[in-house]
Amino acid sequence: MNEVFDELREELRKALADVGFKKPTEIQSLVIPKALEGVDIAMQARTGSGKTAAYLLPIMNSMVGKVTESLIIVPTRELALQVASQFTYFNKYLGFKHAIVYGGVPYDDQISSVRDASLVVATLGDYWI
Repeated sequence: MNEVFDELREELRKALADVGFKKPTEIQSLVIPKALEGVDIAMQARTGSGKTAAYLLPIMNSMVGKVTESLIIVPTRELALQVASQFTYFNKYLGFKHAIVYGGVPYDDQISSVRDASLVVATLGDYWI
């Protein structure tokens, strides 16, 4: 596949191949190796550059299935849904659970999904901005 993706666990490499990822984007090539080393990352790149996969793949690579191992906070509901969608693609062979937390949805449903999730994607919404 590519040496950057080759550092990821087999299940992620297989899922990447299934969704057509052949080689990492520039931002992924820069970020994924550092993130896998445990280096804190701050990145900025244009829309469509692959930022979500750049941080999500290293997170998923380190997950072991414990309840709520990772929390991703994003500024909008649309971005929360996008992150969750990519998680679903990459999670195909891993079987982790995730939850999305945002306004306008009954709290009981969200609380229930968070209890079983390895990854939680949340947004504070417009009220907090």
